[in-house]
Amino acid sequence: MPRRFLLVLFAIILAAAGCSSDDDDEGTAAVDGPTVNVTLSDTGCEPRAITTPAGPTNFHVTNKGSAAVTEFEILQGSKIVGEVENVIPGADRSFGLTLKAGTTYTTKCPGGSSFEAGTIQLT
Repeated sequence: MPRRFLLVLFAIILAAAGCSSDDDDEGTAAVDGPTVNVTLSDTGCEPRAITTPAGPTNFHVTNKGSAAVTEFEILQGSKIVGEVENVIPGADRSFGLTLKAGTTYTTKCPGGSSFEAGTIQLT
């Protein structure tokens, strides 16, 4: 086979591997559960302390005009388990995630001028 073909094939395989996930916790489309509303602003994201039941949960993220904060992440330790990115000013995006009882989750909104991190308390 020509060398160029093999290089292109290798690049396609690497790109496909980078898009796959073996973790069932990754944020997905809407799930059958409550919805938590999150607002992005230049200072960070609100609410900083989220209280919700364990189990399937939807996160509806709205950007109220911030160009500095356009991302909302949910972390388990240092691992991102759910997120939305590129939530431009005036836009909103949603994702679903199953929060496991007994697990500690935190939130992060990179770029916030006053606060970037928050907590999730499971009931």
